[in-house]
Amino acid sequence: MRDRLHFFGAFERTDTEEFYTVRTGLPEFYSALEGTFPLPSYRNLYSVRGDWQVNNHQSVFGRYLGEDEKKAVRS
Repeated sequence: MRDRLHFFGAFERTDTEEFYTVRTGLPEFYSALEGTFPLPSYRNLYSVRGDWQVNNHQSVFGRYLGEDEKKAVRS
């Protein structure tokens, strides 16, 4: 029996550069805190799958899926 074990893996990363705006209403006191600032973020998606045919009547498979998301504020 040939070709009994198969596996597959995938990874995807998305980087996004968003911006947020801060307005305090009192620019004469908080001018250093006001403005538009970058908000970089990323998302990782990954998956792994394996299939194993033990014999003609039995097979086993396993799958793992994951996702990470991070928004980092730069100072």
